[in-house]
Amino acid sequence: MMKKITVQTWPEAPERIRANRYYTLSCGDEILVEGKSEWAIIGTEDGKLHRIDEVFPSEIEYYGNKVCDKPFSRMSDNFSDSEEKGTYTVRSTDIDLGQHMNNASYIRAIFGMFSCKEIEDINITEVEIHFKAPCFEGEKLSVKIKKTDGETIISMIKEDGRTAVLARLS
Repeated sequence: MMKKITVQTWPEAPERIRANRYYTLSCGDEILVEGKSEWAIIGTEDGKLHRIDEVFPSEIEYYGNKVCDKPFSRMSDNFSDSEEKGTYTVRSTDIDLGQHMNNASYIRAIFGMFSCKEIEDINITEVEIHFKAPCFEGEKLSVKIKKTDGETIISMIKEDGRTAVLARLS
């Protein structure tokens, strides 16, 4: 508490439609958090993926250093046999410039489904989130959980049955 932390972030050279961004949070020489996120560009008008390699500025520098180098997990979106944890209605404060639910808002919504005691019991050291379908203001999401092998897997499901988000807490 009250210590100064340093945040660093850098992109990996983009592929055709995807690019990784890495980040660290540190306090002095101690790395507190390291992360990796995969980015794509989805058109606001057509909702389709667009070439990301054409959007990155030509003068940007890419660094070879990577953190969280293991591949993203594969998570099944079959939650037919799982516990209904609750529902979440997308609010105006969840919406970003792309007019859909901001990635960070999904994380707050997921963690808001649990009590402080439940979060403590899960003993979270790693979080992985897969964004599958955009959500918009007013949509109601069904939140389901299943526990497997020391992990808690969460799905946020849209009213039309499509999976919006899968998350793995371990």
